[in-house]
Amino acid sequence: MKKQVVHVFKEKGEEVMNYWIEEGEKRGRELGILEGTRGMVLEALKTKFNSVSNAIENIIQDIKDRNTLSNLHREAILSNNLNEFQLRLEACR
Repeated sequence: MKKQVVHVFKEKGEEVMNYWIEEGEKRGRELGILEGTRGMVLEALKTKFNSVSNAIENIIQDIKDRNTLSNLHREAILSNNLNEFQLRLEACR
């Protein structure tokens, strides 16, 4: 009986471990995509307007939705000035 329990635990333990490894890798990819998209938004703003306030940068760093960040990247490119972008940023919050 003890051998059976150890065998089942070993099999299930490996399954559980593999599941959490896969989940960790998935989460890491998601975080990497978010970080990259945040960087693209900030780079677009800095390229277009030469600088970005800490307040705007902090708001962008706090956004955890990829679609919102993608939309903000587009808005950074389309905005005529930083105030216009900030209004669009506020609308996303």
